[in-house]
Amino acid sequence: MIIFILKKLNYPIIQRRCSSIVNLFQPIGTASNGNSPESPSVRESQELLIQITAAHKRIFIEPIYYQQKIPNSLRAIYVRAGVVESLQHALTLLPKEYSLLLYDGYRPSQVQQYLFSYFSQQLARIMPHATEQEVLQATKKYVAMPSADAAHLAPHLTGGAIDLTLADRHKGKLWILVQPLMK
Repeated sequence: MIIFILKKLNYPIIQRRCSSIVNLFQPIGTASNGNSPESPSVRESQELLIQITAAHKRIFIEPIYYQQKIPNSLRAIYVRAGVVESLQHALTLLPKEYSLLLYDGYRPSQVQQYLFSYFSQQLARIMPHATEQEVLQATKKYVAMPSADAAHLAPHLTGGAIDLTLADRHKGKLWILVQPLMK
C-alpha cells in the first residue's frame, strides 16, 4: 500500500527500490478459473504477537473496529514480530515527513465473522439482483472468509496482516484509499 501511494506522490527513489510492487487497492484477485483464490496454507511459526504502541514517533494507532464498537474488537493492535520488522523497514523507505497510521492487525474470529457478514449484507443491498452465490463471491473479493480450519485462517486471525494508511508526522491522514462500506 505504502509504495503505491508514494508512486502516486511521485517519489522516484522509492519507485526504483520497489518497482515490483503491484497496485494493492484492487479487490483480491481471482484464480485462473474465475473463482477467488483458496486461502493459503497456514503453519505455526511460533512468532510472538507484539502490541503496537506509540513507542515509535512515526507509527500511530487508531483501532478502527474498536472505535466503531464492533463486538469483540480489540482496543490495542497486535501483529507478529515479522510484521513489526516490516513496518520498521517501510519507515526507512518513507520520506521523514511521513508516518504510518495503523487501524487493525490481529483480530478475533468473531470480528472477522462480523466484518464478513456486514460487508456481505452491504453488497447484497447495493447488488439487489445478485444471487446469494454472487454476493458471496463479491464479498470474498474484499474480506477474507472466516474459517475454523486452523490450516486456512484469514490472515488477520494470525496476526500476519495489518490495515494501515500513510499519515503526516502529526497523524494527519494523507489519502482516502477507498470509500468504506462501514459507517
